[in-house]
Amino acid sequence: MIELQAAMRAHQAGNIVEAQRLYEQLLKKTPNDFNAKQLLGTLIASKGNFSSASRLLRESLSINPNQPHVQNNLANCLVKLGHYEEAMTSFQNAINLKEDYLDAKKGLIKVLIDTHRFDEAEKVIDKALAMFPEQPQLLTKKADAYRLSGRFNSAIEVYEEILRTYPSLKNVRHNYAVALRLNEQPRQAANELLMLINDGMENYQVYHNLGNALADSGSLEKAIPAFEKAISLNPYYVDTHKNLNDALWETGNESNFLNSYKSVMQASDCPPSIIFSYCEFLLRLSQFSLVIDTLNQYASKFREYAQHFSLKARANRGLGKLEEAIENLQIALTLGGISKEQRIEFSETYILAGELQAAEKQLDCVLEKDSDNQLALAYIGTCWRLSNNTKYRELNNYENYIREYLIQIPEGFHSLEEFCNELSKYLTQLHNTKIQPLDQTLHHGTQTRGNLFSIQHDLINALKKQIDYCVQDYNNRLKDMMPDRLGIKSVESYKYSGSWSVNLQGNGYHNSHVHPMGWLSSVFYVDLPDVVNDHEEKQGWLKFGESFVGHKKLTSAEKEIQPVVGKLVLFPSYIWHGTNSFSSSHRRLTVAFDVVEDSRRNL
Repeated sequence: MIELQAAMRAHQAGNIVEAQRLYEQLLKKTPNDFNAKQLLGTLIASKGNFSSASRLLRESLSINPNQPHVQNNLANCLVKLGHYEEAMTSFQNAINLKEDYLDAKKGLIKVLIDTHRFDEAEKVIDKALAMFPEQPQLLTKKADAYRLSGRFNSAIEVYEEILRTYPSLKNVRHNYAVALRLNEQPRQAANELLMLINDGMENYQVYHNLGNALADSGSLEKAIPAFEKAISLNPYYVDTHKNLNDALWETGNESNFLNSYKSVMQASDCPPSIIFSYCEFLLRLSQFSLVIDTLNQYASKFREYAQHFSLKARANRGLGKLEEAIENLQIALTLGGISKEQRIEFSETYILAGELQAAEKQLDCVLEKDSDNQLALAYIGTCWRLSNNTKYRELNNYENYIREYLIQIPEGFHSLEEFCNELSKYLTQLHNTKIQPLDQTLHHGTQTRGNLFSIQHDLINALKKQIDYCVQDYNNRLKDMMPDRLGIKSVESYKYSGSWSVNLQGNGYHNSHVHPMGWLSSVFYVDLPDVVNDHEEKQGWLKFGESFVGHKKLTSAEKEIQPVVGKLVLFPSYIWHGTNSFSSSHRRLTVAFDVVEDSRRNL
């Protein structure tokens, strides 16, 4: 007992070396001393050796299982080791032994949230709140769980409840602002973040999210300095570099474009994520040789990363070096396992090489686990068309799946032309960038930022109301079709996942593409040039079936639709679609949106 107390005194005094020596000395004499084992385990965990620490803690519990604090400490070690299932079991064991063990409850909640088990987390939080109603941390966790699971309205309500009682909790206010932005309230989010900055909160996350909120509200010029400030506080946060350079591109700031990456890449401790993100931009610019050169420059540091070879594969594919691309992908697989994204990359390369069976094999693996993967559906459809497989027509049933609607005249207007004319004037104000987004398919035009349908404006609300009727009709028609077929299916409920306006100028067009994050996609025509009325040249017409893989056109268009002011076209997100270019001084103004299944309504 005296020896254990001496070891504990040394431990509490911070004399780690002496404490460890005394614990180990004691355990040589009394190897079944469960207190000495768990205390030594806790000490070793503080040094970062979680594997050895967890072994000692387990040994202590095998001797005396009635130690809730040891179960909690073991759970924390298991979290550090990434053993989340075991960690949750240990946290629950601690709670079973000590029902009011708040730290164990908090630990269990955190793991449940981190592993996206939001329903389970909510149940644990509610039980904990019943026992500890005055704990703001528990309410914060509840709000965080709502936010991370996409239940933004519920998250906002809880954050506001906390802030009414604890208005000085800056991290809560920050997360509240993030929830506001994700709930399509970017201006309110920006105001909250500016309040935090004025109140002295100086960290990169605040400025990063301020930049996002300003960009979403259409203030790209103001977003740029916010992103730059975030990078000055944390030069290695990749998402800020991405968002800054997207903003620089869209505002035509070519002199500073990609400079943030280049300045950080000069540092000896530059992480691979920065290099890889920089190469992603180069790929979007089709600078394939520069990607190869950049990756080769850093090969000695990063060649053990699967992404190094995955990026090199995409660059070689862009250069037409398909054999090298396949070799790169095979190396990537040996280094990092295989994800569905990598399987799709494989399929793209195989399709370009004409190895359609090999491509289908990769895509079948993706669709077996994710039957609604829109990109995989698009590519397997391309394989079937190229190989004359009859399943292509079942998947791309243009007659049943592409529907045209002339929306009803919104209340307060005498004609669709009058409504669209007013809508055109309003949308013009929202097109405040100088060039199209770098990651989009449009050429010679601009695209609005943020979610168009989130704007509380009479014209937008009137348009969305009429669109709702059409989407509901489309979904109802799908219910009569075979439920087990591959491709688009009806859903119980849906939501708009994104909405925007595109303003194409003369010679403008969309490359043929699909919408990987959608279920149902669309276009609504607001203002059109007269040349769309020529049924022979079909300038500015919407076209379906022309597939592009790796920037290469593989199949020609099979169906074309004439744009008409007030017309809405709905179609599955996986169907290849684009537009013909047009020669006119008059613009082609549209609204588009994606719809997805709402598997969990935001109650």
